[in-house]
Amino acid sequence: MDEQVVSRGVWRATLAIAIAVISVSVISERFSAYVQRVWAIHAQLDIVFDSLICALAVVPLTYYSVARIARSFREANNKFITLVRQNITGIFIYQEGKFQYVNPRFAEMFGYEVSDLVTGGISFSDIVDEKCIPLINETICREVTNTRDPDRHYELACKTAQGESLACEVYLTRSLYRGKPAIIGTIIDRTERKQIELALSRREQQYRALFQHNPSPVYSLDTAGCFTDVNPAGPDIIGYPVDELIGKPFMPYLLSDDLPEALSAFRTALEGEACHVNLSVIHKTGAHRNLELNIIPIVVNGQVEGVHGIARDVTKEKKADAFLEGQRRVLEMIAKSEKLNHVLKELIDIAENQFEGCIACVYLIDKQTNHLVFALGPSLPAACLEKVRDIAIDAHNGSSANAVIRKEPVIVTNIFADPRWSNLRTVAREHDLHACWSIPILNAFGEVLGTFTLSFGSEQSPDLKELDLMKTITYLAGLAIERKQNEEYVEHLAFYDPLTDLPNRRLFTERLSQAVDHAKRSLQRLAVMYVDVDRFKQINDSLGHNYGDLFLIEIAQRLTQCVRDTDTVARMSGDEFTILLYPMNVIGDAIEVAQRIMRAFAEPVMLEGNEFNITASIGIAVFPDDADHVSSLIRNADVAMYAAKSLGKNTYQVYTPAMNDKAFDTLILQSAMSKALAKGEFVLHYQPRVNVHTSKIVGAEALIRWNHPVRGVLAPGEFIHLAEETGFIVPLGKWVIREACKQNKAWQDAGHPPIRVAVNVSAQQFFQNSIVCDIAEALESTGLSPRDLEIEITEGTLMKHERTIVGILEELHAMGVHISVDDFGTGYSSLSYLKQFKVHTLKIDQSFIKGIPDKPDDTAIAETVIALARALKLSVIAEGVETQAQLEFLRSKQCDELQGYLLGRPVPPEKFSFEIEMAHAP
Repeated sequence: MDEQVVSRGVWRATLAIAIAVISVSVISERFSAYVQRVWAIHAQLDIVFDSLICALAVVPLTYYSVARIARSFREANNKFITLVRQNITGIFIYQEGKFQYVNPRFAEMFGYEVSDLVTGGISFSDIVDEKCIPLINETICREVTNTRDPDRHYELACKTAQGESLACEVYLTRSLYRGKPAIIGTIIDRTERKQIELALSRREQQYRALFQHNPSPVYSLDTAGCFTDVNPAGPDIIGYPVDELIGKPFMPYLLSDDLPEALSAFRTALEGEACHVNLSVIHKTGAHRNLELNIIPIVVNGQVEGVHGIARDVTKEKKADAFLEGQRRVLEMIAKSEKLNHVLKELIDIAENQFEGCIACVYLIDKQTNHLVFALGPSLPAACLEKVRDIAIDAHNGSSANAVIRKEPVIVTNIFADPRWSNLRTVAREHDLHACWSIPILNAFGEVLGTFTLSFGSEQSPDLKELDLMKTITYLAGLAIERKQNEEYVEHLAFYDPLTDLPNRRLFTERLSQAVDHAKRSLQRLAVMYVDVDRFKQINDSLGHNYGDLFLIEIAQRLTQCVRDTDTVARMSGDEFTILLYPMNVIGDAIEVAQRIMRAFAEPVMLEGNEFNITASIGIAVFPDDADHVSSLIRNADVAMYAAKSLGKNTYQVYTPAMNDKAFDTLILQSAMSKALAKGEFVLHYQPRVNVHTSKIVGAEALIRWNHPVRGVLAPGEFIHLAEETGFIVPLGKWVIREACKQNKAWQDAGHPPIRVAVNVSAQQFFQNSIVCDIAEALESTGLSPRDLEIEITEGTLMKHERTIVGILEELHAMGVHISVDDFGTGYSSLSYLKQFKVHTLKIDQSFIKGIPDKPDDTAIAETVIALARALKLSVIAEGVETQAQLEFLRSKQCDELQGYLLGRPVPPEKFSFEIEMAHAP
């Protein structure tokens, strides 16, 4: 339909309408608007025209009225044509399979020219998608013939001339066009809206997929805090199905302690702010689950209508963290030597936290009865404990007994069907125990110490992770128990002899001290007996230490059988024993015990099929007759024992004051000295020698000490003269050389800088042809370089034994051993011997150092010795330096090395090691 056709149709309709209503009133303006609205809504010109023509036959008109009306409707027609042509909605008339009219928007929408659509033979089939062609053909046919429903609305998939897809909304109505049925329609491009709808639908589906298939639990709540939706993963955490949750408030499912924080987070989300909270929920079974919860507001049109809660079950993580923290605490407790029950309680708490609903307990083995004895299990009911406090290790006595037997985990998932529980099944039934897991607790050597046991009220079996966790707990229990046992053993060793299990010197001294204090208050007497086994060294040397140990064990047993339970028998060292008799009435009581011991020793000891006769020398000291102090009592009993030995052994002696005379004291020391070396009572202390210029420690002098069991630490002046007199100085000197070499090499191996250690050598050692061999052997066995060993020989020895010593010194010099002259300046001969002997160093005697710089004579001698050494190209050491003034003087005179209390006292090797380290620190 072109514009002229549209115009004629409008004129016809206008004339008919005017004739029909003119008789009522002149309403041209109002009627014109009405016509426009009618046409805009229905667009059925021919229908309107036919109805108005009918009305024309009955209404008389005047020319004037018709002219006025015609003018008004021409204006309306022009407006109508403009409205159709410029409408943003596509408008078309379709008749007999062709478009009879399309407005510009319709042509633009489908990418055609208007003329192409109207005259180009393009039909509806060309602009709709193939799948819509049957529908459109059926619709057009129905619309043309339908007489009842004038209007139809369809959504069609269309296509443009370029092949692009359009989503269109079509409104069709029947009409007549040029006297024939036709379809007048409007079409709206809804592609963008469809895309938006599809996008919204896709997002809705994505949201539902995210909600429904999310492995994390998701909960939706309304503003009152009631559940409105729960995804499939939600019920798993709390054990309630969705239908039991919808409409219910969330608060009852939380632990009461977490409720305030949860409500605060919920209110924050209702205010439009997302938040995060950690809380615990109560499962339907009563178990607790730890959650990390992200709470997100649900905002619709700017209003918060509820919240989403996205949860993550962190129960396993929390348990893992709790286990690691518990493990750290347990290790710290073990390191701090806390009480064993406290450590086991911590481990039981860890186990019961990791395994919900279990009862954990620990059993320890009683090796004497071969039973498992209950140690700890706070959650075990008292009635049940009474029946399982002590369990015999038997294959039918449950999981713990079998864990000990098999030395491996025993997992019983059904107690009532497992034969290993046949003896304890009644107990399990009475206390509703259905499963029991037990792991043996082992020490470092694989020995079973006990078991760690978990019992459950339902049938359960552990997975691999749970089994590993149990093994870790059990391992920690083993560490704690073994640490406790080791501490008890160490504590026992501190007071008891490891070989005989008798009290040692320390415990004997403590008990004696307590007895003395008590005897003083109660005015009672007591006796100390010192027992030494005669000729034990011969047995030990002939049969070896193993049989010697068996011999001592037998001696200990016999001594114990000779005294009362209230008395104390102790092993002091080697073959020496002491006995405390308390209380005691008269000295005759102690003598009777001594005689009893001698009779017991009269019985031979069988070793290796041979009989060995033993005897003992016994000394007795009585409180308060002989002494009133612990040390004095022991010393006097020791003196009496040596008196018994001096009488030919195999007897006893009661202490008398005459035994403490100097001569007798010397006899005692001589007798004890030979044993002291074998017992390891001699030790070396080291006094530093310092370079006068650098203040670094460059050497040390080894000085012997005797740790006497009764008299304490003895300085060399108290016993060396006796060693010289008895010839004991030779083996003692050999030991000193070897021990000094060994210690110096140990310092070097520890990373300390090399120093030279000086050893004093007696003249008697030079008379032994083995002195050079002894030194060579000591150097070779210890790996010490000869340049790090110095042999000190006194000036007096050099002068008296010149011919004997000169050759030995030459050999030592050739080996590389350093040689120094000690006490230089105290001799009485000329200095010509310095040219004969191969020496390296002169040591100025401390008697000259003591007077400098105040005494001119001492100062002159010191200066002379230093000058002499310089002339002979020898180094000089000043010993006995005790003041800063002496040090400054010697430094000014270019003395090489200094030794004395100012620079360091003689100290044990471990302390001297620290002094070396500090002296050489940067």
